[in-house]
Amino acid sequence: MQIQIFCDKITERFEYIAKFLFEQVLKIETKITNSRKDFLTSKLPRINYSKHRIADVPQVSPHGMLFESDIRPISVSITKKNELDFFFESDSFMDFDFFAASFYLISRYEEYLSYTPDNHGRFGAEESFLFKNNLLHRPIINEWMKCFKTRFCTFYPEVIFPEVKFSFLPTFDIDNAFAYRGRGFFRGILGFGRDIVTGRLSSVVQRVKTIILNKKDKFDTYDYIIKSHKNLTSPIFFFLIASRSKYDTSIQADKKILRELIKKLSVENNIGIHPSYSSNGDTEILCNEIKKLSNVLETKITQSRQHFLQLKIPETYEKLIKYGITNDYTMGYASQVGFRAGTCTSFPFFNLRKNKPTNLLIYPFAVMDATLKVYLNLSPNEACKKIEELIVSIKNVDGIFCSLWHNETFPNDENNAKWRKVHDFMLEKIKNWLTPDNIHVTKFIVLSYFL
Repeated sequence: MQIQIFCDKITERFEYIAKFLFEQVLKIETKITNSRKDFLTSKLPRINYSKHRIADVPQVSPHGMLFESDIRPISVSITKKNELDFFFESDSFMDFDFFAASFYLISRYEEYLSYTPDNHGRFGAEESFLFKNNLLHRPIINEWMKCFKTRFCTFYPEVIFPEVKFSFLPTFDIDNAFAYRGRGFFRGILGFGRDIVTGRLSSVVQRVKTIILNKKDKFDTYDYIIKSHKNLTSPIFFFLIASRSKYDTSIQADKKILRELIKKLSVENNIGIHPSYSSNGDTEILCNEIKKLSNVLETKITQSRQHFLQLKIPETYEKLIKYGITNDYTMGYASQVGFRAGTCTSFPFFNLRKNKPTNLLIYPFAVMDATLKVYLNLSPNEACKKIEELIVSIKNVDGIFCSLWHNETFPNDENNAKWRKVHDFMLEKIKNWLTPDNIHVTKFIVLSYFL
């Protein structure tokens, strides 16, 4: 099935967002034309994206930004009408220009403008338009398209949209593969001494048990992670392969214990690079880290997520593209849960500076363990409630629930056992809605039709 869309001026921006909304979110093919004659004689279900009325055809009067090529401050304010929150109000069967509004969000238009960065130089959640309007916790674009289907069918009752199912995509960042193992003799001695001086007696005991008595390292929680995802999709593990710095404390890539772990996990799981804090400002460091992981796995590395969610648009994405990354999972905030780009559907990165789409596919995540524990300082019960609200919001629009956890969250001690239960709670809620045919497949194909 196809939908035909009429647009006076077909631009890179319009074609990109139209294909995303219909082909990626709704899974329905689009045919875009600027020929009024062809459009008027078409037998397909139609949308008129112009200021000129056409009898009996649903119209969206353009906001205008999709016909521009520059980047400028744009006035954006929320309107609530018929239980729908939106902006870019216009003469439309949807009451607003949902093409332009969706483009504004997933292109991350506001992140190209002037903003006050957080203490790590990032665009913070609290700076965002969605957070300021209490919409960050909702996949608003997907909600708009759900409403679109209902309203569009009042014009074309015969239209049956393809079924799209809720799916799950679990991911794990491995900042520190092990707490004590693989650190080397001198780093181990320094760590032991530091724990004694600072009075961290529990860490002293853990070190002795791990290094001398050969007990399991407290960050070695991989058996638990793998077992908990049995009968679900296999997780993606993002490994930090970095030289030591203030924010990069990983085990070095030449350590046998780390190489063996990566190879072991790669047998049945996807592995990606976790570019270091230092690499965000140095392309040579990024290149070397990707090469190191590639050498361990003896394959090309195509998936990534930035350490500390260090994301500067478009520079970070341009560097990743340069070094062969095709799928990135950084799209989310550290300080808040929710939907940074307003969607729970993957999308190709659109470079506003160049005004062109790319082949880099962005997978937005909805929740991170550190956000719940550290930034929001939630109790385990409060975290469960927050997670459930996010899952329900995504299930309501049949989107992808992408989660971000760390192996360090699950040591088998009294404090962290509570967070294991939060993770288990999340998986149980997901299992209630999943069937074998809608578990997200983590083998990726670049969507070339966006290019």
